[in-house]
Amino acid sequence: MITPFAQMFMSLLIILFQAKKSRSQTPKSTVEPIAGPSSSAEEDAAMVRYSTIHLNNCVIKGYHHYKIRPPTTDPPTLLHVDREYTNIHDESACLVWIPELGSFESKFHTLSTDDKRQLTLADVAGLPVGHVPREIAPIFRMVLDDGGTVLSEPCGEPIPSTDPWPEQNESGGGVHIPCNYIIKPVQSLESVLSKLQHSISNMKAGKCMRIVQK
Repeated sequence: MITPFAQMFMSLLIILFQAKKSRSQTPKSTVEPIAGPSSSAEEDAAMVRYSTIHLNNCVIKGYHHYKIRPPTTDPPTLLHVDREYTNIHDESACLVWIPELGSFESKFHTLSTDDKRQLTLADVAGLPVGHVPREIAPIFRMVLDDGGTVLSEPCGEPIPSTDPWPEQNESGGGVHIPCNYIIKPVQSLESVLSKLQHSISNMKAGKCMRIVQK
């Protein structure tokens, strides 16, 4: 004979067994954790936007040595600034180059660049026209070494150097080409800007130059 207490105990066991069975049959949640923002270097780099510094009212030095005129086009042809690796006297020296002929449309290949010497773009493409002023060349070299770019936009015909630059017959004088430089750093813009401002502040010709950030 089953006592009332035993019946109560058995009923409690049945209830507990049914509750456990019900929980085991409940579908598991399909909600997945929300992924946090990606911090990969590639995605970070893709979001970076670099600014440009324009150094206006400057010059390309040394035309009297190279005697190569850049082409006159509309809009102006942008010349490439690169390191002068063969200069054993100045490790920061930078040359200004006309782009290779293949970067121009074929209709410009016969464009006259020097009537007196009967030179066309096809004759001078890929050649240097001069060099960057010594005082600012180290900054351009730094930008280039860091993977940035520097371009030069000629603003006129070659002219004899004169005040505030050294006179034509003085050391550092000669003949130069008026130009603007376009600097596109990939490192700290503020650092490049600060160095450039400091450099031109110590140049006599710096009072004529203008720095524009774009």
